Amino acid sequence: MRDDWNKEIPQFWIDNGLNEETLPRYYLYLSIVVYIFLILSTANYIFTWWTRKNLAPLKRLGEEPLTKIEQYSQNCRLGQEPAMNFISSALITNDRAYIVIRCILAFSSLFLTVSANEGVRSIFLGAYYPLALIMTIYVNFNRELIIEGFGNKAQFLNKLLSWLLTIQVQLRLFICISWWTQWLGICRYRDMARAAELSRALLFTKEFSPPLFLLVEILWFDSMFKFAGVWHIIFAGNLVGAGMLNDGVPEPPQAMLYMPERPAPSVIQATIFVFGMIFIQFFLSTICLLKIWIFKKLPVIGDRMRNRQNCIAIFTKRQALNKFMGAAAMEKRKTTTNGAYKNFGRRSTLRRSTVEQAR
Repeated sequence: MRDDWNKEIPQFWIDNGLNEETLPRYYLYLSIVVYIFLILSTANYIFTWWTRKNLAPLKRLGEEPLTKIEQYSQNCRLGQEPAMNFISSALITNDRAYIVIRCILAFSSLFLTVSANEGVRSIFLGAYYPLALIMTIYVNFNRELIIEGFGNKAQFLNKLLSWLLTIQVQLRLFICISWWTQWLGICRYRDMARAAELSRALLFTKEFSPPLFLLVEILWFDSMFKFAGVWHIIFAGNLVGAGMLNDGVPEPPQAMLYMPERPAPSVIQATIFVFGMIFIQFFLSTICLLKIWIFKKLPVIGDRMRNRQNCIAIFTKRQALNKFMGAAAMEKRKTTTNGAYKNFGRRSTLRRSTVEQAR
């Protein structure tokens, strides 16, 4: 615990064993855990990147089976979400409704971030929905990319979106749950800090909108949260945790914890934050697997999901094939397919099949 922090600890926390003698030790243990997680997550990024880089061409194209380690490394790869959902939606579902819902989520998320006075970090961490809208519109107006694959800029944006999806959903959901339950019933309301005084209506919207966004993301957009993706939230969450321990700046999402003024409850809240984010990732991954199992049992929805998964598999193979093609071959393919696929997927496959059956 830093010397310049206010050490006037309420009697409630002293009675619970958190005093000037024990708090520095608890903060030291917490710092060790945070930096161990950061080292492990960084090592995982390097190891999985190296494994994917050395994959044989046939394994990248899915023509040869992968080992367990190679499968794990592929699951850790960024860029699998969310563009795959955009592409499969453009081919299988009503993409106009898709774009409208993306617009609603983007503007709602942006409004909540700005109106709630959430700092620079939260604007970046909450940028997923506005950027997802941009990617959706980009794919909608450049449908030949569904066949050609993405270029370097679109791939970078997709990887950034994939990373933001993995961390911002858990962060928003964690903030809601921690405030609903008063940090799992451990903290008093007076020990909980907010960045600014907000109206009740805005607080209600801020706390209940993120779970609704999550439901739309999982159920409508078929976004997947994988167990291997826990390393993304471990890295991002503990990077935030390290910042809280080092400077104690009360800027969101750090506004959840105000260590300079509340060192005793903050050490408990920070511990819940570090491990709670991991638990939420595993919980969401389990929910996604359960959703797929249920959806595949349903007649119409099951067909739609299988079609989407086939589209994703085709696009993934096409994207991998681009890395082995020369610039001349790539340009030739784009020239010949650009016009043919300009309107690709403009009409929903399910809607077209329904009309044909009616005829």
